[in-house]
Amino acid sequence: MKFQSSLREVLLFIKYSKDKKNQAKMLKQNEERFQDMERRAADVIEVITHAGLKFKEVEGRVNVCQAIQEMREEERIKGEDRQNELTRRLLQDDRLEDLRRAVNDSDYRERLFAEYGIKDGRF
Repeated sequence: MKFQSSLREVLLFIKYSKDKKNQAKMLKQNEERFQDMERRAADVIEVITHAGLKFKEVEGRVNVCQAIQEMREEERIKGEDRQNELTRRLLQDDRLEDLRRAVNDSDYRERLFAEYGIKDGRF
């Protein structure tokens, strides 16, 4: 019987967990292995990286690639909601110049988020 382990994938994911660009490249290069991973290995990835992945298990196996795509889509939607809430409030307060500046200046936009108490999709 041949011994198989997901340790390689776990270590690769951990290595690139803070580097989204290279993580995406690594996942693409190892897509087959990450699409059919043992649930226990995926749990180790989640415990160590706190990535927020939600897995759909099929017979003790999970698709980590799909979980990452779903997580990124959720984050994209939260970001849009956050930006829309800031835009709505600036328009409501007739702060068009601040809105124009916020579009091009991410530091200023973050200050406006803080001023209005808009944090990570929760307002």
